[in-house]
Amino acid sequence: MPAGKKVISGQPLSIPADAYNSFIDAAADMRSRHNSNDVNKEPLTGQPTILIRNDSEHDVDRFGILGLGRSLILPENNLDEFQNQVSFSGVLPDTADHKNKFVILTEPVASGEIGRGLITGISLIHIQVDKDDHTHATIRTGITGLFSMKSSDLGLARILWREGGMGSQWAIVAIGGSGGGGGSTVQQFQIISTIFDDVWLCRTLDGETVGNTDIFVAKPYLLRRSPFHLTGQVRFGGISYEYSYQNVHRTAIRFNGVGGSEIQVIIPKIIPGDVIYASKISLNLAAFKKPFGEEPPEWLDDNRDGRAWARRFEQ
Repeated sequence: MPAGKKVISGQPLSIPADAYNSFIDAAADMRSRHNSNDVNKEPLTGQPTILIRNDSEHDVDRFGILGLGRSLILPENNLDEFQNQVSFSGVLPDTADHKNKFVILTEPVASGEIGRGLITGISLIHIQVDKDDHTHATIRTGITGLFSMKSSDLGLARILWREGGMGSQWAIVAIGGSGGGGGSTVQQFQIISTIFDDVWLCRTLDGETVGNTDIFVAKPYLLRRSPFHLTGQVRFGGISYEYSYQNVHRTAIRFNGVGGSEIQVIIPKIIPGDVIYASKISLNLAAFKKPFGEEPPEWLDDNRDGRAWARRFEQ
């Protein structure tokens, strides 16, 4: 009988030894794959994955987290391979470097070995939930396995489902490209405080629901204090600036004091409770005075109300 051809009921069957042994080997392999927890398992929905080398010095289980490091293949070294296969070094996660650059492993990957991971799509993940109304999840510094993500008002991972309650639990998340927060370009915020030099202190605003997490949103450049306050920088026809403590007033001084000075305020006036829209963007750390040593802001005020400095009205 020709190899690879099926037979029907009642037809004589003669199986060569090598064909029968190949059938047994294939069945055993399939059974071992079905029963093993250590096989290479693809994402639940068959989503595309990338190659990731575990350079973290820790063995990482399936659904564990690694930060994305450098590309393993560089175009100057092997252009054909670079164009055909995306691959990264996976490192110990750090919120300062990998908040928006991480991979969820779709199979266990031992230290120094190469496996596959998901950077966009839907995945299971183990998270630590601190507040019941959190809608997103973000990575935690130095953690690759269980508890590798924590709940948050914002984050690259949007929570689609979780077990419920507080503490450690399984969740289903959408990574990137969907929902508010991490996958959204623009976010609505409510102003909490205006006293800081270069940022507004805000909380997310979803309809009438105000988030629980304080978030710093960078002011538009010309509304910031650090680039101009007593820096000697002279702008706009020889005027320098001295800012008040509250940072919503400043004194504009003509160069060398000739021509006097005037008090300026931000118009329209901004107060706690006002609503702004901000875009997520990478910002230059040197351009900001970071309040209380916090991480640099990830959001920039779009200034949709057209706020600017103007001379204070004097009756």
